Amino acid sequence: MALVPHEPAGFSKSTLYDGLKLVMVPLNEEEEEVQMDPEKGPLVLQLDGTLTHLQTVRGIAGGGQIGEKLWPQMTSTEQTCALYICAKKNRYIKDRLEHEK
Repeated sequence: MALVPHEPAGFSKSTLYDGLKLVMVPLNEEEEEVQMDPEKGPLVLQLDGTLTHLQTVRGIAGGGQIGEKLWPQMTSTEQTCALYICAKKNRYIKDRLEHEK
């Protein structure tokens, strides 16, 4: 699938998470630690204990075409949603790894 070829008119890059290497995300009265890559966004824990980048977000571009957005192309709202998704995945994987011991 092709990347969105251009940014919409009036779009300005989100700076909400710029310069952060770690973000604490509130989940169910506790916080989940999410490591950040400055260029690619939040890192997701894998079952083997390694970290990888969150998949790109698919959305509908101008003209109704489906495209993918990379971290720098996302709005602050999309980045925050991606961060919460990552935190929830990390929590699930940590719980699963803990129960397998």
